[in-house]
Amino acid sequence: MNFLNRLAGGNEEGNNNDGGVGGWLASIKEKSKDLMEVYKRDIGEFASVVSKDTTEAVAKTRGTLEKTLASTSNQTSAIEQTSKQSSKQTDMSKNNRLHICHMRQLVAERVQGQLQASIPSEHKAHVYE
Repeated sequence: MNFLNRLAGGNEEGNNNDGGVGGWLASIKEKSKDLMEVYKRDIGEFASVVSKDTTEAVAKTRGTLEKTLASTSNQTSAIEQTSKQSSKQTDMSKNNRLHICHMRQLVAERVQGQLQASIPSEHKAHVYE
């Protein structure tokens, strides 16, 4: 006969009597077993909820990051495009200024040539001395 059986007041066949320490220990043993099952089930449910909540939080964070990165990428592309257009306009403006300066020079040379041609030769010596 094992120790717990003897302590519970049972005989060698395992029959327990209803009184004494044996009945009390058997009751504690049964209640402990039930309580462990409840704890096991509760911990399983808790782990499931934490896992689900974590998965949802990660998915939301990923979605937010993807939207933010896409928005940032679009803004960067727009800035780069604007910069390229501005650079082209600046280059065109420089070219236009160069053309205008060149045209002024040509016009000034032509006007000067016409002025020289229109001045009588006796006065030319006085103008360019």
